Amino acid sequence: MNQHPSKNGVPPSVGVDVSAIETLLNRNLPEVFGEGDPVRRRSAIQELYTEDCVLFVPPGTFVGHDALDKFAGDLRATHPDYVYTPRGSPQVLHNSGRLAWGSGPKGETPAYTGVDFIIARDGKIAALYVYLDSPPTKCASRTLHRSAPGQTEKMSSELPLKADIAQYSRHVSKPPGLNRSRGRALRPATPPTR
Repeated sequence: MNQHPSKNGVPPSVGVDVSAIETLLNRNLPEVFGEGDPVRRRSAIQELYTEDCVLFVPPGTFVGHDALDKFAGDLRATHPDYVYTPRGSPQVLHNSGRLAWGSGPKGETPAYTGVDFIIARDGKIAALYVYLDSPPTKCASRTLHRSAPGQTEKMSSELPLKADIAQYSRHVSKPPGLNRSRGRALRPATPPTR
């Protein structure tokens, strides 16, 4: 990790195990979100994440190992042939880090890209924020939605991209308004009324 001193000559991540945070970022992509085997994925989640971890993704907020495992498994099932490829090296600052990535069929141009931003605590990921740089392309958007049980899956050409993502969000995340207990989506913040 390349650390540049600040004005007072102290590296920005002094006292932090930079390589441990880089390792968390590099292992998270293939071992959690890229893993198709549920037993190996669950083992990686237990090793890499705190028990009270929080995942922030476009479809919602998920708390705990069970919720993370379900989300990662459901997402993986939508595109089992995709791989997550780091785009550059991880960057670490204090107890946080980020890693840019691409996702798509192995050896091909990524269908979509994003950045993972983590907060580490006690050598594990306490929070993961997933930012999408580019929405999935039309051909990849089909992988981002799944039909409700009993419904026929629609081709991406039948739904606009926003509808695909909204439909995916409804089927992967739990509906808003659930309490803050482990394994459930958090209640969205309600703006103050005037």
